[in-house]
Amino acid sequence: MDLISFQTLRGGLQLNVAPASQAPRAAAVERLRAVLATSGTFAEVEIEATDDPDRLVAGLCTYSPDQPETDIVDTLTRAWAAELRYQGWEGHSFLVEEGHVELQAATVRADRSHFLTLHLVVQADPALAGTDRVAALPSPRAQVPEQRRWLRRTLDRSGV
Repeated sequence: MDLISFQTLRGGLQLNVAPASQAPRAAAVERLRAVLATSGTFAEVEIEATDDPDRLVAGLCTYSPDQPETDIVDTLTRAWAAELRYQGWEGHSFLVEEGHVELQAATVRADRSHFLTLHLVVQADPALAGTDRVAALPSPRAQVPEQRRWLRRTLDRSGV
């Protein structure tokens, strides 16, 4: 789905359904963090819950520039479908450029009790060049209270 159509549908969704409470958001964060960190594709996986209805779950991670963006999109699509998408409605859109992939997604539970949104920014890291699989060890930044501000600054720079 193109980004403009997705954002229009997400806006309508937000007017008609309540956002997920903290518990479903926290569970989604843990599931997504686990699947991305163990995929062997991503490094520095940082995922958090937010109060922003456009991205109730937000994240940033890196990948080797040797991997084609199409592989990154495939991996993220599978992670979205397997770990976060509800059985009700869902929609998602990708922005793909060389060295940069963004996934914006939204889903609604079948009972229309709440929705969940995701915005994930994935960037190629030249330091990972030449690696087939990466280990997503906790980033040194994850140990620092500044992590959340760093993630938000990165999301802000991406134009969202």
